Amino acid sequence: MKSTTRLACTVLFVFSLLLSGCALFESSGGTTTKQESKTEKQSNVGSTGYLGDGGPTTALDTSPGQKSLLEALRETKEQVATLQRERDELRVEVRNLQMREADALSEGSSEKGKRISLEAELGQVQNKVRDRDARLLDVAIEKAKLEKRSLELEIEIVKMKIAAAEAAAMGR
Repeated sequence: MKSTTRLACTVLFVFSLLLSGCALFESSGGTTTKQESKTEKQSNVGSTGYLGDGGPTTALDTSPGQKSLLEALRETKEQVATLQRERDELRVEVRNLQMREADALSEGSSEKGKRISLEAELGQVQNKVRDRDARLLDVAIEKAKLEKRSLELEIEIVKMKIAAAEAAAMGR
């Protein structure tokens, strides 16, 4: 609705400009005096009659810089048609760009979602590794305690054997 109103205003403005310089409101030779117009009328009547050789003339005489309203209308319609084609092409291009943008955004959001899920999975795996490392350390500590206890028992056994050997050597 807005573009139609703008178009109508533009066309009316062009027509008003053309009407101000139109040949209908001026004489064909620019500014003439009354005597010149009388002599032109008399020379037109001549021997062939009032209508002339070809009958009545319907064409307007325009000066070199002037156009008829019909020509101006035709040119304006051509300009409007050209602008409408350009507008339609631009609309198609905008739609294509919007579709590409939507695709890029969806790819970006899916990539972001994938990245987030991979980061979460990585975090879970890292937690499992830490838990296993902690269990391995606990088992290593327990093993060290058991080895210590085993060594202490072996020392006790050796001490008992030494004590038994000393008692046997004394008791002989």
